Amino acid sequence: MVTGFQNPADFKPILGWELYQVTLDKYHVMFLFENGWQLLNVAHAFSYKSIDGAVAYTYEVNGPSKQIEVDRIIRQRITDVVVRAPNRLTLIFENGDELTVHDAPELRSWWFQPVADRDNPISSHGWQFSDEDD
Repeated sequence: MVTGFQNPADFKPILGWELYQVTLDKYHVMFLFENGWQLLNVAHAFSYKSIDGAVAYTYEVNGPSKQIEVDRIIRQRITDVVVRAPNRLTLIFENGDELTVHDAPELRSWWFQPVADRDNPISSHGWQFSDEDD
């Protein structure tokens, strides 16, 4: 398991992904991209900030902060990925809004995963990072 965010280049494969749907669960928030074929699962917290400042909040999966307002980025594509801190990965969407994933080293707090292999719908594979290839 990889914790923290080191290199924005590790996340280059997600550039251009379109956010399709956001689903809430008791233990995580699922951001589904590419018509539901790609998943970013957040099990700790995320922040959202609109470019105009009208919306800004942090959603805590296991905490008291439960505001969620992401309709502005539905059907928007990721145009950039920024690592602002070792525990913060920011996805910037084509409208300029930002979604920041918070990492918590003591938890498996986030992960990318294809929902299913299009050629083999039964299989599912985790995200690969450059530092795991060593």
